[in-house]
This record gives sequence, C-alpha cells and structure tokens, in this order.
Amino acid sequence: MKFKAKVISIKNCKSLHVVEFEVKKTKFLMMSLEVPTLKKGLHVELGLKPTSLIVAKNFSGEISLSNRFKAVVKTINKGELLCSLKLDFKGVEFESIMTKEAFLSLNIKENDEVEAFIKASELFVREVL
Repeated sequence: MKFKAKVISIKNCKSLHVVEFEVKKTKFLMMSLEVPTLKKGLHVELGLKPTSLIVAKNFSGEISLSNRFKAVVKTINKGELLCSLKLDFKGVEFESIMTKEAFLSLNIKENDEVEAFIKASELFVREVL
C-alpha cells in the first residue's frame, strides 16, 4: 500500500529519526533508523503493509500508537481465514488485513466509520517524489 505525503519536520538523536509528514492536513509520524535524503517540504510516497493497519470500531481512550485517523469502510472481502477492508481517508485508500475472527468481533459493515491506527515504526518511505 502506498500514499503521498509531505515532509513537515525531521528530528534525530544519534541514529534514530522521527519524521513528521502531512497527509490531507493530518499528521503522520514515522520512526526509522535510516532515512533517505529527506528535507522539510519534500513530497514522498509512504508505504505500509496492510497487516500493519489496525482498525477499531467505537474506540475511546488513549493509545500509544502515533498515527490515528478516522476512515470509512468502503469494501469488505471475507475469506476463510482473513478479511480485507478497503478504507477511505479523505480520498486516500488504505487497506487493512486481519483475521476473520478479529473482523467478526468488530461487527463492521460497509460505510461504517472506524478509527485506524499505525505504529510509527511501520511506515516507510518508498520514494522521494
């Protein structure tokens, strides 16, 4: 899965980097030991594995995941063991793959609004644009 973002800031300490991106006026953070030649203002294509996108329904409370945003479930593909959800976040498509058991426990239907979460360490730069 890939989506476009703009570099807002880069912080580093020794070999650890935390990069802040903007995607549709929403902040996304990436934590990485290696960062390609990034500068503030650059546009990039970020990547994420669909199995790393966490989905919650009716979530309330605090959580230690850096990236949190609301999305709408557009399509659901149910398999024998896994389910795939296509989510719309302000016109950007995300995919979440989870076990069928996890999907059934959420009671998600198409057009439901869900909360999506991504650990900062799960994002990566696919390409500098």
